[in-house]
Formats: sequence, C-alpha cells, structure tokens
Amino acid sequence: MADPHTRKRETTALAEAMSELQQAQGIIVTRNEEEQLPVFSGKIDVVPAWRFLLNHSA
Repeated sequence: MADPHTRKRETTALAEAMSELQQAQGIIVTRNEEEQLPVFSGKIDVVPAWRFLLNHSA
C-alpha cells in the first residue's frame, strides 16, 4: 500500500463495503505494513500477513 493510488483504491472500496454491510471495522492484509486508518464508517486495520495469520488461525 505504499503506492498512493493503490492505497486510495483499497481503502475506499473497503470503507464503502463496511458502510453498506454496517461494519465498524475492516482489515487489509499486507506484506509488511501496519497501521490503523479512521474512515467515515469506522476504522480499517492494516496488518502484515504474519500477524494476521497468528491472530486468525484455528
């Protein structure tokens, strides 16, 4: 998500889906980036794949 065009495309699409589905939180899985982004419908967590897999494994 270092590319501004990619960042805008991904966050806008997820924020719209969150709004439509009435969800306050979304996740974008990346190779190595990590941050929290406030959006009009809630917040988006940007997490590296390794952390996502550790936190969401069975």
